[in-house]
Amino acid sequence: MNNSNNLTLSYDVKDLFEEEEIWKGKRSEKIEKIDKILAVSWERERIRPDLVIQLQIESKKLQLTEHQAHLRDAIEQQQLEIMAMPERPYRKFVRLCERQRQEINRQSQANQKATREKQLKVIFQWRKKLLEAHWAIRESRTARNRGGPQVS
Repeated sequence: MNNSNNLTLSYDVKDLFEEEEIWKGKRSEKIEKIDKILAVSWERERIRPDLVIQLQIESKKLQLTEHQAHLRDAIEQQQLEIMAMPERPYRKFVRLCERQRQEINRQSQANQKATREKQLKVIFQWRKKLLEAHWAIRESRTARNRGGPQVS
C-alpha cells in the first residue's frame, strides 16, 4: 500500500552550504553599496532624508541578519557539544541549568517586587500631596465661609 500523504524531503547539504555562502556574499555586497551611498549622501546631501533613513534601516537589517547567522551557528555548535556528552556529565549539566533557571526566576521575581514597591511608594507620595492640597483648600474655604482670617 502506497501512502501518498508522506513527503520525503531530501536536501543536499553541500548545496545548502553553497547557498548560504552566496547569501553571505550578497549581504556583504549590499552592505558595502548602502554604506557607499550613505557616505556620498552625507557629503553632498543629494538623497532625501527619508531615503537615507530607509537605507540605514536596510543596512541594519542586513547586519543583524549576519549577526543572527553567527548566533545560530554558535547555538548549533553548543547543541552538538551537549548532545555528545556522556550520561553522567549530561545529568550534572541539566541539574546545573535547572539551578540557574531557578535562581534567575528568583532574581526576576525580586526585581518585579522591588519595582512594584517603588511604584506604590510613588503613588502613595502623590496621594499624600493631593490630600494635603485638598485639605488646605478645604481649610481655606471653611475659614472664608466663617468669615475668619484667610489662610493662604
